[in-house]
Amino acid sequence: MTAIATERPHGYTRYKADGCRCYTRCWAVAEYNDRRERAIAYGTWRPFVDAQPVRDHVNNLRRCGIGQRRIAQLSGVSGNTLTRILYGAPAKGLAPTTRMRPEIAVKLMAVRPGPFALADGIDIDCTGSARRVQALVAIGWPQEHLGARIGMSGSNLIASVKQRQITAGKARAIAALYLLLENADPLVYGVSGTSRLRAVLLAERNRWAKPATWDGRDIDDAAAFPDWTGACGTVEGFTRHQQQNVPACWPCETAETAARAKAIGRAA
Repeated sequence: MTAIATERPHGYTRYKADGCRCYTRCWAVAEYNDRRERAIAYGTWRPFVDAQPVRDHVNNLRRCGIGQRRIAQLSGVSGNTLTRILYGAPAKGLAPTTRMRPEIAVKLMAVRPGPFALADGIDIDCTGSARRVQALVAIGWPQEHLGARIGMSGSNLIASVKQRQITAGKARAIAALYLLLENADPLVYGVSGTSRLRAVLLAERNRWAKPATWDGRDIDDAAAFPDWTGACGTVEGFTRHQQQNVPACWPCETAETAARAKAIGRAA
């Protein structure tokens, strides 16, 4: 058995391509044949699908800045398979694949374009990363603790999210950290009361929004804004700011100004 053959996973391919007849592979073949016969009986057997829509999708991902190696990594499809889909095998005189297994098509079509699909070193907009760090600080997580969790110093972390762009790798690390800590109590994780209070006061001075204010809103959308009152962006939100003795956010101030101008226009 060749080195390449031994690298194949247990299952149908090892049985068919390598001639292996161990129990694991024979069981995989029996299951495959059972599914095949059942699908044929029901008229749903589709061993292959058209490769062109998948090839178009992959090329679109590449135009969006997602490289071939990254697509293979995200989809779980081997680089060699992806190469045959895109280019065929020119050295062997083979054209790009015209038909493909549906399970491979599903994996590739599941990869969607977007900032978090890019390779680690690609620069993306920093808005969401900055908001996530600020939100964690606002609930008492010191920047030093946050930085240490993703292999950075606190000062470097803050400096990174103050830039207009950040690498996709750092953005993913910050997003994962945010999901882990947004509902966690810093005191339970060893943060001292003094450090927690210092972080909260820092956030208050800078008007950094807590994670709860981003619930149901796209934290990565530069045009989105946190909902401090449950009605931000409306006159009611402005009133709630006053009732809670909290400075009004700009969407509420804008809504209140527009309402006053409208009222003056009616009076005139």
